[in-house]
Amino acid sequence: GINFAVLAPLIASVITGDANNPTLNLIITVVIFAAVLAINIISIALASRINNVAVFTEIAGMVGFGLILFVLWAIHPNHSINFLGDTGGVHGGDVLRALPYAALMGIFTIVGFELAADLGEEAVAARVTVPKAVIWSVASSAILGMVALIGFTIAIPDLGKITASQVPLVDIVGYWMGDVGKLVFVVVVVFSILALDVVGLAATGRLIFSFARDNIIPFSSALKKVNPQTQTPIRALVTASSLGLLFVAGGYLSAITGKGGSAFLLLITATATLPFVVYFLTVLAYVTRRHRMDKLPEAFDLGVWAKPVMYAALAWILIALGALMIPKDFWGADLIVVIVLAVAAGWYFAVLRGRLARGEAGVEQLRG
Repeated sequence: GINFAVLAPLIASVITGDANNPTLNLIITVVIFAAVLAINIISIALASRINNVAVFTEIAGMVGFGLILFVLWAIHPNHSINFLGDTGGVHGGDVLRALPYAALMGIFTIVGFELAADLGEEAVAARVTVPKAVIWSVASSAILGMVALIGFTIAIPDLGKITASQVPLVDIVGYWMGDVGKLVFVVVVVFSILALDVVGLAATGRLIFSFARDNIIPFSSALKKVNPQTQTPIRALVTASSLGLLFVAGGYLSAITGKGGSAFLLLITATATLPFVVYFLTVLAYVTRRHRMDKLPEAFDLGVWAKPVMYAALAWILIALGALMIPKDFWGADLIVVIVLAVAAGWYFAVLRGRLARGEAGVEQLRG
């Protein structure tokens, strides 16, 4: 979703100056998907190297540019610091009611922290290192993201024009740093998002592979195969990439027909809601199976904080799902989520439940 809604318009704005052509954006997105798939098929080591470099570019691209913009604004301020609290002309409303919607900023942007778990089979002492990686990922993203958010927000030159822009961050950088600064920013951001695509596909492909290995999903016998030459699960990777393209196709149809609301809103909301559904099911499963999981070797242990954190997590996820699904603007994405859940439920009751009952699927130590 982020490729069609954000990355493709960024690239198009540099190539043609037109970020609003959905067909061009679709072509760019397909090329991106093909490149990311090729990298993951060739070697997981190559994907890892790209991700390591991207850690630097992500910090430089968002935090670095955010700090530079803040300094440039401080030298030549075009509005006061109170601009950070500007509501854009919207007034009134209960603060408590507004908080869940304000949380959408974090819901839409702090994502992918669970990738450490998806790639846990390749980690050392995963039951200890993965939870710590998730905690540090969320904490660092929140802190560094807030720095970038403040820098870019205070540097907005014209709120109306930036709000209407297809590439608002690029326009902010261009206003303060000119064409050269804008080009550098686009290159850094494009590489960073591409790297996120690479590691995202790696994690999703390995998630599909692990489900197939445990006989959880359809076509498990085919999807669990690893290519002997590349040592990568090519079929699982192709499947993951194809599923992503289905979401892109939905966004493209929405963009060219004008039906289903904003393509950007549709893609971003659907791809944010589905992970939170997974988070909810994961935490719920942990609640019901905690008595077994905390006895596993080297299990991560919160001690007396386990239950408070567990129930607080459930409460937060339900609030997040409410913010993502209740507003009318998000109903188009809700339809996608409902369809996906219906297909998953149909598969569970028709096939998977029987496999689990017969001991033909699942992880042995967690069955029963």
